[in-house]
Amino acid sequence: MKLSRTKCYVGEPVILQLTVYMGGDVRNLQFDVPMLEDANFSLGDVPASAIPNNVKRFSVPLPGGEAIGFAGIGKLDGRDYNTITFGKVLIPKKAGSSKAACFRPCFCEVLVGHRNVQSPFWRHVRRRSFFNQQQGVYNQVP
Repeated sequence: MKLSRTKCYVGEPVILQLTVYMGGDVRNLQFDVPMLEDANFSLGDVPASAIPNNVKRFSVPLPGGEAIGFAGIGKLDGRDYNTITFGKVLIPKKAGSSKAACFRPCFCEVLVGHRNVQSPFWRHVRRRSFFNQQQGVYNQVP
């Protein structure tokens, strides 16, 4: 979790950037980000120009809305991870200090294996291997 600046004035936008490091294949991520529910801030979207051009963009569901995220690769403690980075613009409504509460995934599905799936049409063709596919098996993590 990074802020574009740690001190600002009322009405001055600050970009909150969040990066999630994942050791495996994950889908349907949902997050708990207390700072985005703080009534002391107005929220805005990160400008499209702040997101790299050569990355795959996607919608990240957040409390009270969504953010545009992008996938990447990052290193943490000497190990490579797949990453998802997203952010929001925070605009303080009143003077004072605020603690940046941490965020965490509150729900996701994690790939735990694969299973073979056969098409119902495999009996009608000679190339049966074409109709035998592998499908990911995901477990829900609260």
